[in-house]
Amino acid sequence: MRSDRKGFLQKAAAVVAAAAAGPLIAGAPAGAADSRVATKYLLLLDGQPGGWLLTAGVTGQTIPATAGPAMSSAFFNWLKASFGGGGPRKNGAIVSADSSFSPIARTEFSNAMLTDIGFPALDGSSKDPAYMSLKISTEGTKFEILNAAQTAAIAVPAPGPQKIWNSSNFRLTIPGVDCKYVLKIDGIRSGGSTLAATLPASHVLDFVQWKTHPVSKPVTLEYLEPNDQSVFFKIDFAGVQLTNVAKGADQVKVTMSYGGARLAQTP
Repeated sequence: MRSDRKGFLQKAAAVVAAAAAGPLIAGAPAGAADSRVATKYLLLLDGQPGGWLLTAGVTGQTIPATAGPAMSSAFFNWLKASFGGGGPRKNGAIVSADSSFSPIARTEFSNAMLTDIGFPALDGSSKDPAYMSLKISTEGTKFEILNAAQTAAIAVPAPGPQKIWNSSNFRLTIPGVDCKYVLKIDGIRSGGSTLAATLPASHVLDFVQWKTHPVSKPVTLEYLEPNDQSVFFKIDFAGVQLTNVAKGADQVKVTMSYGGARLAQTP
């Protein structure tokens, strides 16, 4: 599960490039004239920097975006408070910038909530970068292309150190169940109720015994840094029950239901 830094950066860049295939500036209405290309997206929350998003766009009053682990404490506090549902509303903006982090445009939003948070699917054999998907639902947006004076007035924070997050680095913990052979875990969404994992058929005995003697267990899923020790994110699942064991020729997929989930740790 060692990371390939060069490969990670290339694939992360591809995520940004894919976003550029849509509107050049996040929130730009059809026909907005500007020759500059936005490849950086700064999130502002109640006047505080939220960090640089990987991608961002605006569809009506909804802002779909993706983010990595290098966001700010203001963003992660909002993320934690919103993961279980609800969460505080925020006023803010997305500042679209070029490759030199020079602002091009600004999309203000009002009374917004994080209504969907998606954590990536995990695969111990993958070399793909990991990132969160977000949906910010607003009560209104306002877009403007910035002139030179407006650009100069925006305090743009320098991007922080690159934090490599791979979909191959994770740890699943279930009391009384050996999870070290788990190969894959399906993606997790806020408001969900299902956790699914894949492991070799030769190491499924603990799960079969759990299914035979059903009891609710606490489960922890940790999204790890490349050293497989330090934790980026930790989700605690409560009231987890094993609902299905689907056996294949070489692998088994186990499906668990849970009563609640809490985002217990962020960077």
